[in-house]
Amino acid sequence: MHGAVILRLDQAGNAVLPFLLKQTLLSTVLFVLVLTLVRIFRKSSPLFHLGLYTLVLVRLVLPPDFSLPFSGRSILDATGLSGLFSIAASAVPAPQTETGGTAFSPGDESGETGPSPAETRPFPWMAAIFTVWMTGVLVLSVVVCRRLLAFRRITRRAVPVTGSSVTDAAERWKRIHRVRRPVRIVTSDLCLSPFTIGVRRPVIHIPGAALKRDNPDLIESIIGHELAHVKTLDAFWIRVQNVLQVVYFFNPALWASVSRMHLLRECLADDMVIAGRRLSPETYGLGLLAVLKWNVFGAESLGLLPEFGSSRRKIMKRIENIKSGRPSIIGGKGVATAAAGTLLLGLFLLPMAGAGRGTVTQATVQGSNGPVPESSGDFAPDEAPVVREAARYGSPLPGKTVTAGFGSMRNPYDGKTMDHKGVDIQAPKGTAVLAVTDGKVAIAETAYIADQGKGRYVLLHHSAGETSSLYSHLDSVGVVKGQTVHRGDVIGTVGSTGRSTGPHLHLEIRKGEAAIDPASVIDFGKPSCVK
Repeated sequence: MHGAVILRLDQAGNAVLPFLLKQTLLSTVLFVLVLTLVRIFRKSSPLFHLGLYTLVLVRLVLPPDFSLPFSGRSILDATGLSGLFSIAASAVPAPQTETGGTAFSPGDESGETGPSPAETRPFPWMAAIFTVWMTGVLVLSVVVCRRLLAFRRITRRAVPVTGSSVTDAAERWKRIHRVRRPVRIVTSDLCLSPFTIGVRRPVIHIPGAALKRDNPDLIESIIGHELAHVKTLDAFWIRVQNVLQVVYFFNPALWASVSRMHLLRECLADDMVIAGRRLSPETYGLGLLAVLKWNVFGAESLGLLPEFGSSRRKIMKRIENIKSGRPSIIGGKGVATAAAGTLLLGLFLLPMAGAGRGTVTQATVQGSNGPVPESSGDFAPDEAPVVREAARYGSPLPGKTVTAGFGSMRNPYDGKTMDHKGVDIQAPKGTAVLAVTDGKVAIAETAYIADQGKGRYVLLHHSAGETSSLYSHLDSVGVVKGQTVHRGDVIGTVGSTGRSTGPHLHLEIRKGEAAIDPASVIDFGKPSCVK
């Protein structure tokens, strides 16, 4: 039971961790580029800087293989610096099956059954790291939820503000910011910082200390600022940001970006208030200083709420922003300019995947009809293999991904290096498996022993026996021995029989007795298998 749990954790780690690590690498590179651009355009508006740091977060949700014909990666390729990506990516193990398991069966090529459960195995590092990651996600999720619930309790226990001066100010700033949603304003002494919570029905909390000062300009400053957050839907975007913080809690580039985005949101709201022309920069700055004298909580570590107050350091940064006299971009062409600039930079910086489909080291195997290309399997498992000659055969699983390549690779059961004499293709259980070319069924094996060997499999002979193709770990076999099949005919369905940790197809191509890389004769990137 204990071994089965570790195996499942190892499978989950193989499926999740490589993706997270690759995204962390790409986002870190992007963060350095964004920092450089922020320094170059340091006099630009907070909106433009906020858009730049948002690109780092967007990078974390895009597929790692997202690419465009012309992007920042193309320049790295041209200058030879893209090798840094390859070196880093090679240190990241790739996921192997759709279910998270390693999509190949040790012993397939040699006929051995692989190591028995009783054998001594190396420390399951992947399972351990995955457990640590899951623990971190759980702990941070609890922290975020508890803090959010604490703020919701504050607003539930707070008293609605009914004073005419406050409600008039709220209606006035709703018109200025063009906010149409219903907004509730409450007050309490439970928290000494103004904040907003909620997206559909936002609630603005004003500390009792602010109302007791009987300072209309201070109330105007707080309400105008918080309604600016309501207008820009900051409460929603902060929730998205929090989810990424929980998942990528180990990513320093994310945390650095979030910290800067928190300050930029506040600066942008400050600019929106000043652009409303109800308050002078001096009056508004005095309101910030008044809040600074209180016990400002400033949810710095997680940036949970849009708020008028923040840490002392960030309030001083905001005052410097107000004093800078930067022309407002709110409500004019500046917004469109900032958005267009961010979009263009995003299209240039976000596609971090290379245009190629992997690198393959080529060797040759001497067959009866001359040399046949053979691969060492040195290509990124999450990318389609490079085809070095005309694709003579069709894919047995059109449109599906090769998850384990031909050649040397790690055995998931004992961690040792083994010679993988085929490729593994992930697909759901029951997916139809097609014959790669015309041939005759030499073996159609339906009997098997669980957790041993190839499971159910089909062996086809082609070209008068000169070449053959093997399809193993099938869930069902749809042909019989001696039957003639044609390219594209269904010969069985994908399964996980034999020595296998998840549904996949193990495919071998042989030239005589020598195994060759199936990628040398099959274009796995083609969307269909044409007969």
